[in-house]
Amino acid sequence: MLSFKVGARQLMRWKELQLDRLKYHSGVGVFGHRPTKVNDVDLPEDIVVRRNENCRAQRLVDAYRTYGHLRATIDNVNYKNEERNVKELNVSRYGLSSEDAVDLGLVYGYEGKQSVKNLTEAEREWFAQRVENGQDVIDNARRIEIAKELIRSQAWDKFLALKFPTVKRYCGEGAESILTFFSSLLKLTSAGTSVDIPVNGKSVRFSLLNNPSHLEVHGDAAFAGQGINQEMLMMSQAPHFNVGGSMHVIVNNQLGFTLPAARGRSSRYVTDLAKSIAVPVIHVNADHPEVSYYQEQWAGFQAAPNAVETWDTGVDTGLLQMVGHASVAYPDDFNIHPHLAKTHVRNRLSKLAEGKDIDWATAEALAFGSLLMEGRHVRLSGEDVGRGTFSHRHVMLVDQNTEAIHIPLNHIHEKQKGFLEVANSILSEEAVLAFEYGMAFDSPDNLCIWEAQFGDFYNGAQIIVDTFIASGESKWVRSNGLVMLLPHGYDGAASEHSSCRLERFLQQTDSKESTPDSENVCLHVANATTPAQYFHLLRRQILLRLADAVSNISDFAPGTHFKNVIGDPLADPLKVKRVILVSGKHYYELHKERLRANVDDVAIIRVEGLAPFPLHELQIELQKFKNARKFIWSQEEHRNMGAWSFIKPRFENLLGRKLLYSGRAEGATPAVGAAVLHRAEVEHIIKEPLHTMK
Repeated sequence: MLSFKVGARQLMRWKELQLDRLKYHSGVGVFGHRPTKVNDVDLPEDIVVRRNENCRAQRLVDAYRTYGHLRATIDNVNYKNEERNVKELNVSRYGLSSEDAVDLGLVYGYEGKQSVKNLTEAEREWFAQRVENGQDVIDNARRIEIAKELIRSQAWDKFLALKFPTVKRYCGEGAESILTFFSSLLKLTSAGTSVDIPVNGKSVRFSLLNNPSHLEVHGDAAFAGQGINQEMLMMSQAPHFNVGGSMHVIVNNQLGFTLPAARGRSSRYVTDLAKSIAVPVIHVNADHPEVSYYQEQWAGFQAAPNAVETWDTGVDTGLLQMVGHASVAYPDDFNIHPHLAKTHVRNRLSKLAEGKDIDWATAEALAFGSLLMEGRHVRLSGEDVGRGTFSHRHVMLVDQNTEAIHIPLNHIHEKQKGFLEVANSILSEEAVLAFEYGMAFDSPDNLCIWEAQFGDFYNGAQIIVDTFIASGESKWVRSNGLVMLLPHGYDGAASEHSSCRLERFLQQTDSKESTPDSENVCLHVANATTPAQYFHLLRRQILLRLADAVSNISDFAPGTHFKNVIGDPLADPLKVKRVILVSGKHYYELHKERLRANVDDVAIIRVEGLAPFPLHELQIELQKFKNARKFIWSQEEHRNMGAWSFIKPRFENLLGRKLLYSGRAEGATPAVGAAVLHRAEVEHIIKEPLHTMK
């Protein structure tokens, strides 16, 4: 046991050292990140002197600052019948008597302030002085304004209740005083977007974001119960996600639709979640509106055309060479990892010199760099996206001695105007994807990308996909150009690391089964098989180490574009009796087996763009094979997954030909975990369309 403890300590120390080496030092000069300057502020000398001279009184003051909120009248309902006799506030505990002058009015009236222990002493003192000074006075003019706001709110609610008595509505009854808070906040605000509101003779732009909920502020049950709130708080001060501060307002009606408050959380307050990031909390009695007073860009874009169009997304090869070389360049005094210098830098330079065998990561770098040179910013977000889940990307280099970060693509040319922001996120899908949706919404001229570590992981953000990404444009007529990169492929990595649930995205598109599609679909879904295709996809939106998944640099040149369908240049049209349609990396396994077995009566067509359905391109390819009698859809996913259920009705209705299925049978999980079963399945799905289905 003793030796185990020593070994554990050594292991923990080793892990600490390894983790320390992963502390990316995002200092000045890293695009998209503004380091927070730490101000070492100490308590003023006069406060220190007063504390020392009045130690007993100071202990009482500290007690009220800590426990005073427990005595404040902030809960008019008081379902729990709690006594407000807080023993920690008994003056006798601190050597004082009832005759000593103690002004309690500011400490527990109709407000309760929770100061957070994790704040520095100076921060707590500043907060306490701000709320305890008692100098805020509401003049009669403002009192009249507050009264008018409340009367208008109540009149509106009563009007709706009278005119539409049977229609469900969500009103502000019981929480009208929140209007006082918002009107006070707007008077203190000087910037924003959307609707102009006259305040003191000036216009303040106020934005109410599209939201499918009838609640525009936090409810007590939702704030405590929904995990995305904790994810969001943890993300709020992380590099590349810090927005400079935000204010959260919670209306506590002590009921979550039908959920009683006692069943809605384990903590005393709904706001206790905020303690995790050391922020102060102010509780306000909603029956006292005067207390609330104290707290206070897509123009020029057009709708998608009613047709499937092709855009030239190629780039001059000279510029591509410059971008490619710059993507692996670093300062002379930068200490790059020796393994990266050999496998990443030298290999890329060699392939660029030859102009062939351009791999996936290089194609991505060329797409990013060419957009940057055109003045477009690119934001790449997700877990460890700088390195890449599969150690393939390395757009962010780390000095092995100083831990300093260097992003080569931000140093292509001294006059470049576009920059790459590498936002390595917290370990969250739902909150981060929601954040990136907002970033893309706010930055339509830039390329915003969210990448899941594995495609399967996006399911933690299914709510964001369903509520915003798939349906947002239809519900609110607001476009969004977010790109979701979802690694997808069956490599024997079991059910949680194989499938991005392609079928779900295809099911959510508004692609038609019986009429030709246009560009105006809610989602564009693609499963690219070559680096050049991936390059053109990224460029059009403003398989990794597989040896066959490479492209020539000419495939990126001007005049090239993304191909929704890639034909079969090897097949003899006169000999072809069967046509296999496939999407994704499964093509390479079928192609390899076809060459090995010398099968010459089969053509393999790659469907790269799935939605909108590529009717025209398929018609052109299928017309080449006059003698074909069987058309087979081959996929590596299970029959009840993948693209089969999406492709079959469209193929048969629009092309008038029967489509057969080849692939895994129905399954409850995306993939098996046992290697022996995986190998058996792979053998079956490769041989069936080539040898069995004749």
